[in-house]
Amino acid sequence: MTEYEKKEEGICQSAIRSQAEHILEQCHDRVFSFQVQGHTYWVKRKSGNHRNGFAKYSEEKEFYYEIARIRIAEDAVASAPDLILATPSYIVTVDAGDNLGHLIKSDIKESEKRMILNQAGQALAELHLAGLVHGRPALRDIAYRNGHITFIDWESRSFFHNHISKRNADLFLFFQGIFREKNSCKEWVDAACMGYAKSGGGENLESLKKFLQKHRSVGRICRWMDIFRMADVEAAGKVYRYMNVL
Repeated sequence: MTEYEKKEEGICQSAIRSQAEHILEQCHDRVFSFQVQGHTYWVKRKSGNHRNGFAKYSEEKEFYYEIARIRIAEDAVASAPDLILATPSYIVTVDAGDNLGHLIKSDIKESEKRMILNQAGQALAELHLAGLVHGRPALRDIAYRNGHITFIDWESRSFFHNHISKRNADLFLFFQGIFREKNSCKEWVDAACMGYAKSGGGENLESLKKFLQKHRSVGRICRWMDIFRMADVEAAGKVYRYMNVL
């Protein structure tokens, strides 16, 4: 990087920090977006998300845990978010596009939806082959823009302690997230699965199948609970059936 480029980057970061802190003083949202020089950025405050208070560590630990995981991912894979500013109270990342949950609900062509899910599967396999896990690769936590996949929201921790189980949980939650969507279809999961296998994840798919076989009772419970029409439970049961475990 030339001295001019370094100077320009410094000016841009200063403008981003100034704008972020100006909005932080007036806005109490935990996550919000803003624009500087025609580019969109996202701010996330250091505060709990209140989704699972029993499973969470302190806000301080959770905040720095997410920063550390993003920094590690940045060095390992192309699908990490672009973290351009990290302060003791908030972080700023570059906007990575629309999340997959929105995209597959949109009116884009079915072929494009399958292509995007295929790319998401490839990106997840690359993440796993790098020895990393996301923690909760739900469709709302995967962004897409111009052919590029980005995993966002790295704060989730896995309940499992060994890496293989964490990876299996990642893959399970990815498939479950697809099945959870209204009007989801087997072809969507096929596309994601083929992308994952294409990027070297074939053995991991077999590992997931063995993992589900070991916990087959969970799949049976999900099937018995279908009558209650709970989206997460129904989607979990569909993953078991898709993997030919039940």
